[in-house]
Amino acid sequence: MPYPRLRLPVSDVEGRRKLFKNLEYVSQTIFRLIIQGGENALDDYLGARGRLYMGGAVWVADQDGKLPAREPFWRVETVPHVTVDRVAQSSAYYQVGQVRFAPACGLYIVCREQETGAAAGLFELLQRLGDSGLGGRRSRGLGQFTVHMAPELNVSDVSDAQRLVLLSRYRPSPAELASGVLGTDASYQLASVGGWLQTSDITAAAQRRRNVRLLTEGSSFT
Repeated sequence: MPYPRLRLPVSDVEGRRKLFKNLEYVSQTIFRLIIQGGENALDDYLGARGRLYMGGAVWVADQDGKLPAREPFWRVETVPHVTVDRVAQSSAYYQVGQVRFAPACGLYIVCREQETGAAAGLFELLQRLGDSGLGGRRSRGLGQFTVHMAPELNVSDVSDAQRLVLLSRYRPSPAELASGVLGTDASYQLASVGGWLQTSDITAAAQRRRNVRLLTEGSSFT
């Protein structure tokens, strides 16, 4: 789960700030305890009941499942390539990034079904995307994946919540910005998102999307 941008319920959090400077992801138990707050609720999860992985980027509670014995959850690799201009016969060097997950690790998509059958429809679309591939170099077999239905995620709604935490990226509307959604109590990071889009017309060329700035996962606001 994304690391919520809230105060960590850890004793002497200022003295331990270096431990959490790279933190990006937390397991479900850690996520829930950060949301609930409390006094020093996470102290035991820095040793006896959990630990930080991957240089402090991931914080996992032992009760949330079996972890990779040796490998990190994922690793990012760069593969060098060279392209040659057919006219000028000049070469250009570039790199392609690849993300590889450890066995039994992968990405999750969290959704809430508001209409009956919507989740099944999303599952079918993800299966098609997994067959065709995601990202670049699909002609070489990269970007393919297998979809599995995960157990239902139990995230309780709080009727009197004072703040919201994002589980996905979000772009506030002008009206929301005018109402102060990103006021002094907000804690967030921004991500610039661009890339390419492909329409349902398979004969149409891919088009570059306009770059937009979004609030990242885990951002909190009122």
